[in-house]
Amino acid sequence: KIIETGADMVITDYFSDKDETSCQYIQQRISKTVSADILNEILVGSLIGSLWNKLIRHSIYRDYKIRFVPNIDFCEDVLTLTQLFILNIKVAYLHEAFYHYCNYNINSITRNYTRKSFHTQQQYVEMLKRILPDKYDKTIEVVAFKIKTGAFYHGVLTEREFYRYMPTSLSAILFCKCRRSWKLRMLLSYLGLYCLVKRVWDNQKNR
Repeated sequence: KIIETGADMVITDYFSDKDETSCQYIQQRISKTVSADILNEILVGSLIGSLWNKLIRHSIYRDYKIRFVPNIDFCEDVLTLTQLFILNIKVAYLHEAFYHYCNYNINSITRNYTRKSFHTQQQYVEMLKRILPDKYDKTIEVVAFKIKTGAFYHGVLTEREFYRYMPTSLSAILFCKCRRSWKLRMLLSYLGLYCLVKRVWDNQKNR
């Protein structure tokens, strides 16, 4: 595909392995093969932001000195892809799957969320702000909101952090792609009811 199209990157589908005996085919629904559009979809979570389902020309890494960002172990793939996509590289899509993503590793970083995880995610957002031009500010706001939602879910987000860390706009909440129940929780928190929402959520988790 990369030879046929002359693309700098080919994105494929992948398999999500639920356990050692079953897997699910995950299609990457790419509407446009434009770098800016794909990057935006990755950042808001519509497409997976991994490197393992993407074939990328080595010369792009070499010529533009693309590297992993040191000391960040959350979304490090996304930060690398961000550096690539802002170069407006040519992208192609192949409707086939090759990689099996192990979705049952209980020791993975994403399954063991702590305060340190939240701080690492904040570093990730800061790096996005450094790398991306101003036109991505709204997208970065959505990224920060999703991170706060995750921290809330795991019980590590304080009321002060919800309101002070990259304050979320009403539009970011309304247009965020998340479950309705979580959108409602965040909307009520936005309206000043964070403590009440957290108390109800904590009671639900402890049942």
